[in-house]
Amino acid sequence: MTGSRLGQCAWPVVCAAVALGLYANALDNPFVSDDVLIITGNPTVTQPSTAALARLWTVDYWQGVDPQGHVQEVGGDRGLYRPVTIASYWLEARCCGVTPRGFRLVNVLLHAAAAWVAGLWCAAWLGVTAGVTASAVVLLHPTATDVVNRIVGRADILALLAVAGFLLVQRTAQRALWTWPRVLAAAACAVVALGAKESGAVVLPLAAVQAWLGRQPDAARVARHSRRAALALGLILVLYLGGRAAAVSRIGYDYGPWDLIGNPLAGTTLSARLPAVGTLVLGYLRLLVAPWPLFAFDLPTRLPEWSDPRAVLGLAALALLAAAAAALLVRRHVLGLALASWLASFLIVGQLVLPLGTYRDVRLAYGMLGSLALAIGWLVEPASRWHRSRRRVALALVTTMLVTWAALVVRRNFDFRSDITLLEADARRRPDDASTLGRLGGLYERAGRLPEAEHAFTRAVELAPASPEAAYELALWYQDRGKRDAAKRFYERTLELYPEHPMALVALGSMALDTDDLDAAARLLTRAAELAPDDPFVVYDLAVLDERRGNVAGAIERLERLVARHPEYGQAVQGLAALREQRR
Repeated sequence: MTGSRLGQCAWPVVCAAVALGLYANALDNPFVSDDVLIITGNPTVTQPSTAALARLWTVDYWQGVDPQGHVQEVGGDRGLYRPVTIASYWLEARCCGVTPRGFRLVNVLLHAAAAWVAGLWCAAWLGVTAGVTASAVVLLHPTATDVVNRIVGRADILALLAVAGFLLVQRTAQRALWTWPRVLAAAACAVVALGAKESGAVVLPLAAVQAWLGRQPDAARVARHSRRAALALGLILVLYLGGRAAAVSRIGYDYGPWDLIGNPLAGTTLSARLPAVGTLVLGYLRLLVAPWPLFAFDLPTRLPEWSDPRAVLGLAALALLAAAAAALLVRRHVLGLALASWLASFLIVGQLVLPLGTYRDVRLAYGMLGSLALAIGWLVEPASRWHRSRRRVALALVTTMLVTWAALVVRRNFDFRSDITLLEADARRRPDDASTLGRLGGLYERAGRLPEAEHAFTRAVELAPASPEAAYELALWYQDRGKRDAAKRFYERTLELYPEHPMALVALGSMALDTDDLDAAARLLTRAAELAPDDPFVVYDLAVLDERRGNVAGAIERLERLVARHPEYGQAVQGLAALREQRR
């Protein structure tokens, strides 16, 4: 075996070994954040059945399928379709069970595979030195900590792995034609890219850009073979769009009263979003080149406006990057592909086309690592026209950067020891962020750290006096502590800030029932029913109101419908039994 072959075989092994070393202190971290819903709260994963595997392709990301084939809601977002990611959870659960260590170990190895394949793609354009450097960039970049430690980050890893795999196959075929094995490999990569996460859609424009860059002199012969790949990709796209149409009920987001966890750009026009888009350009560029500090939840204290110089500077940078990409592509320069890759990724995550459910997230920058890897690979590749001394300086700077990144990865892993430590890390870096304090208050309360919870809730209201979510969370806190007057005051404040808050209406309606103010209870609960007609708490309190007014038959009828839909609602089951006994 030649030294070259030995090097090719060692490459993925080294990537896996380095990844395991980097994330060794993360393997025993628990499930965090959305993992609890998507993994441990999802019957598709916790009860991996044949029925679940068959049906997961036609349900959305936040729905699970039990062994009987029944669909269960595990979250409220109806706009996501990621069947390949869910299928990977199903397969792992079926083979190895559901443990944080096992799921995270798979994430680590998939991340290593993504780094290896991205390096191979870069090497296909620039050479082995550039490819190895590109692998190191993806492997060691600190943004990867958020996709490895959060199991739900597997969607991002699979998308990057598949996009890089498709581009690698395409680049190989440009030099050796589209054989049927390559067509099938590219089709498989397209399936994974589109089915893993919405960001995988960048495979389509990047395939077109790379096709332009890598055109061969024998264009007619290449075109005949390329039709095979185009046909396969078109078929995959049709199947994906069909599955998505069957599973996803709507596109778009409305964060409602949850302004401390949702995207404040939801429902706004493009002109209103543009200042934020400008700051997001700078934010995601910074995450690539200077990725520290990292925040688990990254919402702005206030939305950027045109008076913010970062908004204008960011939009100018976006225009400059687009112009540079166009100029480089015209010259058929590989850096044009790197810039096009970043621009395509930003088009999806930068709030420019459509507001996302998330304003800004470290995970969303992970998909941009391919563009950074290709650019840095070009910087250090031996065939560049750089003077030797300048290239040595570039190599030294890149090496220093990679070593620094590796240290930051190990440091960041400690933040994921629990949801609390993750948010405490955010709070240390931004102690006056209302979003962080509001989330942290809920975690402290569930952990029994009540003084810290009260401080966090109170401070969140002080920092965000116009936030309905902050007021509502503090009202809940006071209610659970038996401080009725304070709770009522903040529920009323919640409605002043957001008059269509159904849970605040229910809470005030329940308080009115407790004081026998039936007219006020009827007014509040009727309004809540208009906003959330299927909410079990609304229906239950309306049944109590019926019973208080002497309409026992109406109360029984409501509770029967409620119990039929929510048999696990014990209070409703007990209330129904008591009313039936009362009528005998």
